[in-house]
Amino acid sequence: MTDRVHFVDHQGRRILVTDLSGLGPDQSPAVLEEARRLVAMLPKERSLLSLLLVRKMRFDPKTIDAMKQIGRATEPWVVATAVVGLTAIGRVVARVVSTFSGRRYGAFDSEDQAKEWLARQHA
Repeated sequence: MTDRVHFVDHQGRRILVTDLSGLGPDQSPAVLEEARRLVAMLPKERSLLSLLLVRKMRFDPKTIDAMKQIGRATEPWVVATAVVGLTAIGRVVARVVSTFSGRRYGAFDSEDQAKEWLARQHA
């Protein structure tokens, strides 16, 4: 795990944090792939909570496709994903990605709000 992909505990719940903040389209796919590999090593049970940090992230169609692919690939594990730092257009993109992944999704302004919401999500 790197600083960009790691676990945190919040209210007794384990949350996978994937930090794409400040990254561009050429950097994001590698971090997303790191998160996918980490999830794939976990027992295949739908219990994982995911926190995606995207402040000042820049994306292009390839980045969006990578996010959709990772969302589909990790679907058997992930109960819900909270996203922090979305712009208005980013919220639209996130809804599209969440539709492809088939999981609960929430957009938040702060990490604390996102963690509180995630802690209340159950399979």
